[in-house]
Parts: sequence; structure tokens; C-alpha cells
Amino acid sequence: MDGFQILMIPSPDILKAVVCNMTGLTQHEFNFSNQRSETVLTRKLFVLLAMDVCQYRECEVTRYMGHDHSTTSHHLNSAKDLLDVDKRFANIYHRIRQAITTRSELDDMPRDALILKLKITRIDLDNKINEIDQIIETLTSHEYTNQQIS
Repeated sequence: MDGFQILMIPSPDILKAVVCNMTGLTQHEFNFSNQRSETVLTRKLFVLLAMDVCQYRECEVTRYMGHDHSTTSHHLNSAKDLLDVDKRFANIYHRIRQAITTRSELDDMPRDALILKLKITRIDLDNKINEIDQIIETLTSHEYTNQQIS
């Protein structure tokens, strides 16, 4: 691991979301079975990060991806080769790796300031969750359903 310390191991879903965000691929495109070069490169990046940085076992990644062992193994090996020849691929890989493995600014923050920052973040998240709940309630309400049918 080159002396890096993992702050947290993201779940495969979170890692996939981060990788897709960084490559501009939607998660639907990631899951959709096609051989577009951007899709394949994103999957290779995911496999490399999952196994090399997050230390998921190959069988876990294979199961998550819904591929067979040989596809996962090929993705891993070709992703390692791409690190040497594809600057964009390497740049995205290192940016995600750094985000996962380096100390964050929170580590150096005084305890009281950290608690305050986390409380503010929690309030922001609670507000967003409330907004989403209201949208869901609106979409599932009787009036909205009747409007859509008419």
C-alpha cells in the first residue's frame, strides 16, 4: 500500500458511484452490458481500486460485478498496465486513491471544531433527506397519481 493509510473502506456501491462520477459514466451505463471503451475503462478502474486500494478479494469483486473470474482477472491485469500508458486513467486512479488513503483536513482540526463541522454536515444531510421524503410523498400521493392517469 505504499505507506498510505486507509481512512475507510468504501462499500462497492460507494466506490462505484465515485468511479462513475470521476469518469462521467452513469451507474446505469456501468451496470449495462456493453463494450464501449469508456465503460470498460471505468470497470477496469473500479476493479483495480477495489482490489488494490480497498483490498477486496477477487471473488468479492467478481460477485459484485456479476462477471466470471477470468473477466475480473483480465480487468485487474489490464488496469495495472493502463496505469503506465494512459495518463487520464492514471490521473483518475490516483485522485480516487488519494481521497481514500490520505489524511483528510478533519484529522488536523481541533476536536470542538470537528464536532461542530460534523453537526453542521448532519443538519445539511437531514434537510436533504427531508426534501427527498417530501418528493416521495408527493409522488406517491393520491392526487399526483390521479393527475398522471388523466
